[in-house]
Amino acid sequence: MTDIVRKKYIPVTIFAVLLAFCSLSSAICQSVTPQTLELNKPIEKALKGGETHTYAIELKAGQFLDLVVEQKGIDVVVSLFDPTGKKLAEVDSPNGTQGPEPLSIIVEITGNYRLEVRSMEKAAVAGRYEVKIEELRAATEKDKNRIAAEQAFAEATLLRAEGTGESLRNAIKKYEASLPLFRAIGDRSREAQTLYIIGLVYSNLGEKQQALKFFNESLPLARAVGDKSGEADTLSNIGTVYSDLGEKQQALKYYNESLPLSRAVGDKRGEAFTLGNIG
Repeated sequence: MTDIVRKKYIPVTIFAVLLAFCSLSSAICQSVTPQTLELNKPIEKALKGGETHTYAIELKAGQFLDLVVEQKGIDVVVSLFDPTGKKLAEVDSPNGTQGPEPLSIIVEITGNYRLEVRSMEKAAVAGRYEVKIEELRAATEKDKNRIAAEQAFAEATLLRAEGTGESLRNAIKKYEASLPLFRAIGDRSREAQTLYIIGLVYSNLGEKQQALKFFNESLPLARAVGDKSGEADTLSNIGTVYSDLGEKQQALKYYNESLPLSRAVGDKRGEAFTLGNIG
């Protein structure tokens, strides 16, 4: 069945006024003509606290879309909407103001999709980000495993956000369910991130030895994929666990390993956090 696209026309006078404001407000300009995002054509932009940038992506039913937003000094939330306006996916990884926000999906209908990159905190310090479509092609069985992994990961994140003892333990089960799927598709970066988050959840539950186990599994993977931001966060959290266990010299060792990595990637929040813990 052919999709019917109903175009909305803006009166000429209103359109002219909006265009006149484009020199004053990029947000207004973007709402009139969202920039098109294409395969292997990255776009880098500055983003202020509270701002939202919108992109258009032309997709066909049955395609696998894999994109990533690389945070460079600002924490962003990435959302994808289908041609009807329904939200299909939203990602906000626990990596602060640095590192990737990956989003993967198999689309079911043909049309123009909307991608939003936004800063949730109005008071956030301005930073930059790069958005790039890594893959866009017909979906395969491997892609289905990736989507299943991402879905389990997303469900775990929602459970974790509830913050109760029961929800945190259920979150761990969901994160653990995503691990073999990430391993099956060879995504070591997502495997490292998942292990790291499980460590965080165990730490929140007060189970410090379990937290250490998962942090120590995550660390070599973060190093192997060159994720300096993830490596810095993992080292810092290992230091925090040792500090909580009363092993202050061990804590200092890991904090001092983390500090230059945070500085290298420009993560001022992580640097400040680690300096405070060293103190």
